[in-house]
Amino acid sequence: MAKEDEKGRGFKTIVLPHNQARAELKTLVMYMERISERNAINDLLTGQSGIVLHTPKTYFLPTVGCAEFCFDKKLGDPIPLTSKRNLFLAPRAYLAHCNYQTLAVDEDPLVNDVVVYTSLRPKELAATMLELVAKEFNLELAHAVHFGVYLGDGKVRSKFGKGHVFDHSIDNVPDNYGDEGFFVRRDK
Repeated sequence: MAKEDEKGRGFKTIVLPHNQARAELKTLVMYMERISERNAINDLLTGQSGIVLHTPKTYFLPTVGCAEFCFDKKLGDPIPLTSKRNLFLAPRAYLAHCNYQTLAVDEDPLVNDVVVYTSLRPKELAATMLELVAKEFNLELAHAVHFGVYLGDGKVRSKFGKGHVFDHSIDNVPDNYGDEGFFVRRDK
């Protein structure tokens, strides 16, 4: 699927399904944040297709969230903490400022590209004044809710909340992690 940015350029998007598996994963992730024993986590994941524990949360400080894991720990490209709010509120604009380019419709993601999972701003606002204001000032209607590192073959590595790091299929994230996603790549 493709969308257009503020300048009318098409970019590749991922549409996330709304299904029971993603709803159950949301509850499971919240529960797993309280568990640190690898075997207990793997037992909980039985029946969740396409998701595997990569690193227990004890490896990272509990204060490290998905953005810090993705950019700081995995890619070695720290996002200044003072700018974290901008990263989540206007992800494409902020990442472009940090020399990350949104993948165009005809570009395929590569290993170590970043997957940005987004959710639309409150739907009742998006359909009214916010949409007009956003268009006038080139604001993004979708905000980031989760980040992951693309591993290839439709797989992503990401840190779920303040909990554990998982390898999962690109569309197998908790349902509160967004409706869509897009890819960005660091300029060389």
